[in-house]
Amino acid sequence: LAKALERITAKCYVMAISHDMFFPPRDCEAEQKMIPGCELRLLSAVEGHMALNGFDPELVAQVDRNVSELLAITV
Repeated sequence: LAKALERITAKCYVMAISHDMFFPPRDCEAEQKMIPGCELRLLSAVEGHMALNGFDPELVAQVDRNVSELLAITV
């Protein structure tokens, strides 16, 4: 995994959800650290992973803001 992740050259964010039990932020952070120049973005949602099903409009807004920011980066 480390060898694959360290080869990523694109600007990227790892977006972890604060209460996600499937993909805990600590696991996401460990993988994020293996990607050069990658940023960890912690999204807040008490519903955890289930908030991705549209239960939490604020989580959707957080994802949209981060993706929009990432796509606005010019190289």
